[in-house]
Amino acid sequence: MKILSAVHWCAGLHNATKSSSVMLKIAESKRGNFLMGLVACGMRTGDTNDGISGGEIASGYLVEELAKWFESYYLLIMMQNKSLYWIKRKLILALKSIHEDLAHYYEKRGRRLGVSYILYVIWGGKYIILQLGEVEMFKFGRFIGCWCVMKSKANVERKGWFGEKRDVVLGEGGSVVWGEGGVGDVAIGEEENAFGKRDFIMPKVKYGNVRKGEGILLCNGKFTKQLSKKKLREALKPTELRSEMQIRKRLNGIADYVGRKVGDGECVAVYIKC
Repeated sequence: MKILSAVHWCAGLHNATKSSSVMLKIAESKRGNFLMGLVACGMRTGDTNDGISGGEIASGYLVEELAKWFESYYLLIMMQNKSLYWIKRKLILALKSIHEDLAHYYEKRGRRLGVSYILYVIWGGKYIILQLGEVEMFKFGRFIGCWCVMKSKANVERKGWFGEKRDVVLGEGGSVVWGEGGVGDVAIGEEENAFGKRDFIMPKVKYGNVRKGEGILLCNGKFTKQLSKKKLREALKPTELRSEMQIRKRLNGIADYVGRKVGDGECVAVYIKC
């Protein structure tokens, strides 16, 4: 299956620093393509002395560590034809380790780091999605349709790392609020995001089959804020996208439009045409 892909990454019109990061990696073999796309949106916690926002540290570290994970495992996955369930277990272990590193950073530096993310993996004609927080995924049918597969919100009754049951809902500004069953009623705002702060929270997980000719968009909430699904499909209709340069120009055009509308559109996106 031939895959066309592109990413968009910009700091917006007025942002001096960047809080979001993206990653797209593809390995090809006779058994198929192993692809990993990631959009990570860090929560701003104020600037450090070197001018890098806390959100950029968190999202950049997540991307860096998952890129290392990809380089370490892609040969094993393709040579031994590992299942998506096996891949999910390894990714959850990696995310737990990254979470502990961010928590350790807080203990040493006294600065809380948080990040929302959506991770999309293709292998063997199937896909798996891991999502947590203010990020979204849209799917575009080959001829018709535009669906929001993963919405930008937290899940209710998510199970924690050790199986404890908690009610998790979004508060204002995308903050995550722990409800009954948690360690008290703790509101985690932009400076205390769930990932990297307190207990590890399991991401929402979804499996599916990859269909030839469909398009996949991973993005932050701002990227699609000013567009209807009809307009979004017109811009990213899979049958009209024939090169990676064309996809990149379409993503750039959407981001420029959003930036003019909202005044400061920090937009990040990954688009994959299967």
